[in-house]
Amino acid sequence: MGVGRIQPRWNGAGVGIAFLDTGVDYTHPDLAPVGTKTIALFDEYHPPGAANYAKDDNGHGTEVAGIAAGTGTGNPSAIGVAPAATIVSVKVLDSTGSANDTQILAGINAVLASITNGNPYNIRAANFSLGGYEKTNGASG
Repeated sequence: MGVGRIQPRWNGAGVGIAFLDTGVDYTHPDLAPVGTKTIALFDEYHPPGAANYAKDDNGHGTEVAGIAAGTGTGNPSAIGVAPAATIVSVKVLDSTGSANDTQILAGINAVLASITNGNPYNIRAANFSLGGYEKTNGASG
């Protein structure tokens, strides 16, 4: 991707990236520690204070966060595009990678509320790895 041409000058320092996905495994060496490197902002499935709040139980959100902002601590050849950025975990997808529109909108609202309330994590970008399908009732025409 040509990351070496932009680093170290632009490494994401001071920037927060919100990941609306299956959560982030903030115990992963490239994404830890929670509260510093990774912020657990929102979880549609677990209450605040739960041990697994905003934590990935699927793997997808962790992979995406690592590509964007992994530090390379666990594997120096797997450093992210913006390794100094703060990861903001917004768990809107369940362990199967599914959610409905209401759950996704709740996560978006949590990000917007954080920004409106002073933007303490300096969120400047958001990643949505979402897909979908349209249910049909079998009718044609």
